[in-house]
Amino acid sequence: MSQEERRLLGADEEYCTSCGEAIKKAAEVCPKCGVRLKDLPSTEGKKRSKLKIGCLSIIGIIVAIAIIGVVASSSSGGGDTVPTGPPTPVVVIDANLRDMLELVESNEVAAKAEYKGKWVEFSGVISEGAIEEDKFDLIPTNSDTFQMSGAECKLTFEELGKVIGLRAGQTVTVKGQVKDISTFMITTFEIDKCQILSGN
Repeated sequence: MSQEERRLLGADEEYCTSCGEAIKKAAEVCPKCGVRLKDLPSTEGKKRSKLKIGCLSIIGIIVAIAIIGVVASSSSGGGDTVPTGPPTPVVVIDANLRDMLELVESNEVAAKAEYKGKWVEFSGVISEGAIEEDKFDLIPTNSDTFQMSGAECKLTFEELGKVIGLRAGQTVTVKGQVKDISTFMITTFEIDKCQILSGN
């Protein structure tokens, strides 16, 4: 077929590589000359594909088993652990709330160095209207009516039930860790992990 005799092809057509006839792109055999245009997928290619899928499946199963083993080992406490020895005892400072507040007033830096992050035990009087579900405020014993500076005691979970028995004006002895010392308007020792040791 000469160049002049060739017609324009449609979007879904191409020329036969053997005879030059215009044929559909999807055709596997030329209708004019019978030449096979596309190879059928070989059985060897199918075998290779199945082999790849099989290998990937086995690798996936091995990885899954390894992950399950690591998770099970870490959750059961297995594996290498570093012996820690006996727990370090907590040092508790026997303190006086009024002295703590006076130190802040005279030297805030010294007060933070002395108390912040440390455990303290002290007594105080529960302030009016200062009892909540998980905390209460204390002022120093023998304070006047206008005393506002003191300590905010945030109770441990185990101590929450004791809030019911607290009353404003009651003197209590507490133990806890000084989280921070706030000096905004009034001085407040923020006591975490507070435990009520005794109360009158």
